[in-house]
Amino acid sequence: MHSSSLFPTTVWASSGFNIKRTTNGCEAFHKQFNSMFYSAHPTAFELVDRLQDVIFESVFKMRGADDTARSKTATERKKAVWIEEIKKQFEDLTIDRKVYLRRISCTGLPETHL
Repeated sequence: MHSSSLFPTTVWASSGFNIKRTTNGCEAFHKQFNSMFYSAHPTAFELVDRLQDVIFESVFKMRGADDTARSKTATERKKAVWIEEIKKQFEDLTIDRKVYLRRISCTGLPETHL
């Protein structure tokens, strides 16, 4: 990507540890919302029903966010710190892209490999 591009990657991409399988939250929502339909062209009634489901689920999660918040385990905290350290080394140019990718690709391995 060029630094002079209209939409740099910092605007649309995220490298957070807690985001799984998609580049960002918008893609995650779209993937989940798309999976709610069984045809390419749902009726207006189906669309409204699915939107109501999304609203209900969102309100339910927001109201229960304080009650159900699970703290990270020691292993998850350790992995998050380790990933941030590797990311910082790459951004500071102390490691090259090949080393960065090799180290980051091991984040799903058991704790003994960290």
